[in-house]
Amino acid sequence: MKKFSAVFITFSLLQLVLASEEHSEEESEKPTVAEKYGYGTIAIVIVSLVTLVGFLILPCFKKTIFDHILSILTALAASTLLCDTLLHILPQVKTKFSFSLLNT
Repeated sequence: MKKFSAVFITFSLLQLVLASEEHSEEESEKPTVAEKYGYGTIAIVIVSLVTLVGFLILPCFKKTIFDHILSILTALAASTLLCDTLLHILPQVKTKFSFSLLNT
């Protein structure tokens, strides 16, 4: 029963967000340059504070847990960098060589 209510609440919230986006696109104006820089700065500060809290709390764990968490975070960082690199390189490769599997 709890799973159903969680799914229902999630679906309802998604509908509300999508409905508000449809109305907001028609009625709202584009954000100003100051708003863009302000929101960007706030987001960077939040991410940096979360990282700092994790950096300060992580050494408090036991050695075995610390090793496992560190391995997971290292793998996550490496896979994120690899994925980001591929997402930036693939469009350039496609436009430069313009290859297709159907053209023989």
